[in-house]
Amino acid sequence: MEITIEVGTEEQKELIRQELAFFVELCETMENPPKINGIWVPSDFDKTVNTLQGTTDYLSEREHLAIAKNVIQEQGTALVFSPLLFTDSHDNHTRLQIYIHEFWHTLNKEIFPEIPKDSLANHEYFQNLYILFDEYSANRKSFELTEKFYPDVSKRYKRLTRNSVTGFLRNIIQSEEHYKYILKEIHEFRSHADVSIFLKNTREIFDLIAKSLVYFYSYVHHDRKHERLIKLLHNSKFIDENAFALVEFFKVKFEEGETDLRDGLIYLKNFMKKFGVEFEDKPGDLYCHVLDI
Repeated sequence: MEITIEVGTEEQKELIRQELAFFVELCETMENPPKINGIWVPSDFDKTVNTLQGTTDYLSEREHLAIAKNVIQEQGTALVFSPLLFTDSHDNHTRLQIYIHEFWHTLNKEIFPEIPKDSLANHEYFQNLYILFDEYSANRKSFELTEKFYPDVSKRYKRLTRNSVTGFLRNIIQSEEHYKYILKEIHEFRSHADVSIFLKNTREIFDLIAKSLVYFYSYVHHDRKHERLIKLLHNSKFIDENAFALVEFFKVKFEEGETDLRDGLIYLKNFMKKFGVEFEDKPGDLYCHVLDI
């Protein structure tokens, strides 16, 4: 497993390389380790991610800042870490949590069952369901293992946790403009009737709210002190009993060590209706209903 570091002095590079050897050592202890092609700490995080995944539009800074990325490749996964991870904003505790989070993504890719293809509509739902559960479970496991390794976590770790919880909560409850935007897109769809345009224009909003929801609840389910913030979620028009049912489903599956999510399809289906989307199988094709919300 090659480790490529493009930042810091030679001494700093060696220290980073020694720390990232964590992945090598961990894989060596496993009978069936995940396929990790290499690890990068590039000088230009966005450029390297785009190069590795063959894209041009990846941006680490959108609604929140990404500082690590799993890049799926033909023969495995590349792990890319932002140089920001090795500045004063982070320490061994916060970096370990992020390392475990990314490593857990690679494990999930190996252990998640194949998504059924007997229904195009269900395939679409299951893809989204597993993407969200992947993020939820990676977060839960990274908190669990980091705090087991460091029972007395650092101030930076605690601060990062607070900032993350409030940031994801803010994404959800300050979403009125996003809701109005989807209403506008639904109205325009009634004129142009092009489903692909509607889905393209609203996808980022769904990703933002859905991922913020599962990230937020990964903290809540890990540490009950955050439960006091749940009442604030009712300020978002995207959140109702279907959202709560979805994250409770994830909680049960994670804590039971289950990866078969077939019985959770209905929760995601109902949740996506809040974004004006419902998929249905048509003879030989997939149809998307654009719903009023």
